[in-house]
This record gives sequence, structure tokens and C-alpha cells, in this order.
Amino acid sequence: MRKYPVTAANRTPRFRSLPVLAWLLVLAITSMTAPAHATSRVQEVTGHLDLQDSMIYELPGLRKGETLYVYAEGKSGNLDPSVGVLKPTVNVATAREQFRKERDQILADQPDSPEAFAPLFEKYFLDWDDDSGAGYAARLKLVIPADGDYQLVLGSSPLRPSFGDYRLLLGIDAPQVLGDKAASTGDTLARLRQAVWQGERRVQEVSGSVLPGQEFTTVELQRIFSGETLSAVLEIPPGTTMPGLILYDYGDKPLAAVPAGTHDNRITFQYTFDEADENPRLKIKRPSGPENAAIDFRLLVGVNAADVLTGQAAPTGKPIVRPVT
Repeated sequence: MRKYPVTAANRTPRFRSLPVLAWLLVLAITSMTAPAHATSRVQEVTGHLDLQDSMIYELPGLRKGETLYVYAEGKSGNLDPSVGVLKPTVNVATAREQFRKERDQILADQPDSPEAFAPLFEKYFLDWDDDSGAGYAARLKLVIPADGDYQLVLGSSPLRPSFGDYRLLLGIDAPQVLGDKAASTGDTLARLRQAVWQGERRVQEVSGSVLPGQEFTTVELQRIFSGETLSAVLEIPPGTTMPGLILYDYGDKPLAAVPAGTHDNRITFQYTFDEADENPRLKIKRPSGPENAAIDFRLLVGVNAADVLTGQAAPTGKPIVRPVT
């Protein structure tokens, strides 16, 4: 192997370049290992939770090794918030109904045991919290395990129904969030997905008539979120030809229908919303034939209440049908 002698001419340049090379190497390593966002980022979000609702916030583009901090507090009503970050493997569309069933079973069997909920939340969430902040506030700290998009669930404590306005503080590499001491940096960390993780179970019964000369009667519905399921049973007196039952969206576009003309006195209907709808409606449409007779009906509707299809579910929760003005 050829060796180069150390001489007065080449010694100084060789050692003078070492600090420069070392510094360039440090910069290269840092650029490969440091998260894309090296500074703290904080976002403040406010909103409202109805009774027993749980909303989903998307947390896009998180990086492995970053630390997520969350603080949630109720600002009105009796809201007792809880927060949790869903496991990336959880499919919201299929998991939320199973989660609701398991939660309701725990409430029935062990309603006064906070510890009973731990296995359920650990099954679906990377981390979750209820009440570790000041008063009834919830807070959590999670080191992001892998690059990707995550979902934060904000809801009411599983131990008691509550509702009200909320304030949500989120931070990346901002531990002051846990003490409710952080100021917003103007960054957007979370986006409301307009989907419900565990929506309130609601059931309502209405009665009415398709009057002589009317082609249909319209039943206006309250807002329904993405992922919620509308169930309905329409009953008419025996011997009457069944009207049709059609679900329309806010723009009067039909989403699903049960056609008119059957000779049964009872039909059922179920539809899961892929997107939130501020003003869906059901239309009860007269079957073809004479229009000189009224058609009386009983309509049982439910949101997140599949037992409505039995026709025996008892009314509960907030109204589903908008009042007639």
C-alpha cells in the first residue's frame, strides 16, 4: 500500500480540513434522522359535543419519534371529555359498531367500574385518557411509533353521558400542552373528519297521513354524521296498499328506497351514511291508483339503533325528525 509522507507542505491542509469534514458529516446525519418538523407546533380547536357523541379528528403526516400531546376540557354544559388515538389497524367503518356493543355491555354489567373499560380501550387505541387533567379534563402523551396518518377520538367519558362545548389543545413536541400552557403556533395538526366514533342512540316515533290528492308526505330529519346508520319501520293499516319509502340527501338526490305497491302492512329500511348530511329527508310516496283516500301511517325511526327494525324500540335520545314549521 502506498504511503504518503507527512511533510511541512502537506500537514497543515490535511488537519485543517478535518473539522470541516466532521461538521459536514454531522449535518448529513442530522438531516437523515431529524423529523421534518423540528420545532414545536400547537393547534387550538373548539367545538360542541352532543350527548354521547364522539368525534374523529384526522392527524395527517405524523413522523416516527415525534411526540403528540393532547389536552381536552369541557367549556359548557356538563361535558366530561375523553380522548384517544386509534390504532392504525382499526377500520372505523367496521369497528365502531362492535366498540359500541362492547361498551354498552360493560355499562350493563359493571356501570360503576372505571377499570372495566381499560381492556376495551386498549383493544382499539394506542393511548387514551379520561380525567388525568385538571378537574374533568383529559390529556395524553404519545410517541408516534411509525410514519403515517392517525385518528384522534374526542368524546364523553364512558362513565357518564355528558355534553357541551369543548376546547382541544394539540401539540407536536410541545409538552407545555399537558399543562394547558401552550399558545397556538398557527399550524394545522388536526382536521375534523365529520364522522362519529360512538354516536348517541336515538329513536323516535311519528305518525301522520298521506292526504287525498297528495303524491307524498315529507319527513325532514336532523343532521346525521358520516358512519351513522338510519333505520326505519313504516306501518299502515291492514288492507291498504303500502306507500314507498325513499331517503333523499340535502340536495334532494335519492340515496335509497323501498318501492310502493306491496300488500304488506309493514316495511323496513336501513342506510349507513358515507358522508355527513345536514338535512336528509324521508318521503312517503303514495302508490299508484286512486288518490281520493288518506293513507295513515306509523313511522319508527332510529339512528345508531338497529333494534328499530323490530318495530318495538322505545323512543329515546334527541329528536331525529325536525319539527314542522
